[in-house]
Amino acid sequence: MNVPKEELPQFRFAEIIRQSEDRSLLNHGFLDGGFYFAAESLPEQRFFCTLNNDLPEMTDEHRACIREGKTAFVVTRMRELKDSENYQLVDQASMLFEGRSWDYYLYQRIVR
Repeated sequence: MNVPKEELPQFRFAEIIRQSEDRSLLNHGFLDGGFYFAAESLPEQRFFCTLNNDLPEMTDEHRACIREGKTAFVVTRMRELKDSENYQLVDQASMLFEGRSWDYYLYQRIVR
C-alpha cells in the first residue's frame, strides 16, 4: 500500500487508545477493520462489529452500548455518532482501500 503503518487509521487511533487505562472499544457500523488488533484490545460486546447481516439484536446492542457509554472508545465510519451524548470525536483519518477512500472517526467516552 506504500503507506507507513503510523498513517493508517488503525494504528493512528491505537496510539490514542493505548494512552487510556480503559481500552474498551466498539467497532460500529462496519466489518472489523483491524482496529482491535492494532489497539491490542479484546472485544467485550457480543456483537463487537457490524456484520453483513441485518440482525435487530445486533443493532439494538450497538445502540445500547453507545447510549449507555459502555466502551471507552467507538470507531465508526459515520461522521455523526447517533446516541452519542456520552462520546466526543477525538480523531479522524482516511484510508484508501480497494480503490475507494474511506473516512474513519474515533470517539472517546466523556468522563463526567
